[in-house]
Amino acid sequence: MREAQVSTTWAAPRVAVLNPANDGIPLSPRSDLVPDISDAPLRIEVLEHLVCEQGQLLAQLQQLLLTLQEEHKALSQGHASVVETQLAMCDCLHTSGALPLHEPEERTKIRRSQALLRKVFQVPELLLAMGAAAGMASARMMPPVSRAHGAAMRSVLPCLATNIPPAVHVFGGHTVMGQALAVAECFNIREHRWEVLPSMRQPRFS
Repeated sequence: MREAQVSTTWAAPRVAVLNPANDGIPLSPRSDLVPDISDAPLRIEVLEHLVCEQGQLLAQLQQLLLTLQEEHKALSQGHASVVETQLAMCDCLHTSGALPLHEPEERTKIRRSQALLRKVFQVPELLLAMGAAAGMASARMMPPVSRAHGAAMRSVLPCLATNIPPAVHVFGGHTVMGQALAVAECFNIREHRWEVLPSMRQPRFS
């Protein structure tokens, strides 16, 4: 009786490596192990070129920094000279009695406040809020009064006229018996109510 021969040779299972970036297509067994160095010299050349460019740019920035430092030093010296001259002039004016000692400082504060106020009056939202609070008549009076502060207000007057509803005023009138009245009232459109104004000097109606 012949016995069946059983092969004891064991074969390792083949494992397919899938490439998730290529829709699951199996990769070559050695493609993920052997790096591609065919373009390594080109990459090294590009990196060397970038390093050279960065070095040149760094040298230019350092030279620019030195130039700016020299200019800043010159400006600081000029500013110190101007301050010394200004203090000497203030001493001369104070000694001669033509100008009090604290007057230059007060004038400087006033000029700074005026400059800040001019900047504030350039903000359209703030001008609209001021015009709405003061009323259309007061807003129209601002441009003739001040050129510096009124120029910006003049530019927002059309928008202000659109946002502020017109006021309704009633003057005088008469009773049922025909007696003339000197009353004056204003209807507040926003609050929907009448506001009593100072009476007129003479009663009248038409």
